[in-house]
Amino acid sequence: MHNPRYSVVPSPFNNPYQNCTEHTLNVLLAALYGTENMDQLKTNAAAYFTPQTVRLDPVRSLLGPVFVPDFTTRDHKGAIQVVTFTTLKNFMRHYNLTQEDFTLN
Repeated sequence: MHNPRYSVVPSPFNNPYQNCTEHTLNVLLAALYGTENMDQLKTNAAAYFTPQTVRLDPVRSLLGPVFVPDFTTRDHKGAIQVVTFTTLKNFMRHYNLTQEDFTLN
């Protein structure tokens, strides 16, 4: 489930890069579907998971890698979409995978 190639904004729908929240989604999907087949997990993510869209103007998107070495959008097709703790919570709520959730401020 772990991919050591890190990105600040990895796409949840393919596997060239990963961060901690995408890893959490992969583990959750693996448990739900009883498989470690990454192609199947990414297919299921595309079918059932709603990511957070990150809106960046073209200049910031272009200059991101200059200032943040682990910023790459090479694995995205179109908009930058990522896994966040909120999108994980929403996914789990939507499919009744949790009884309670808490937000710490």
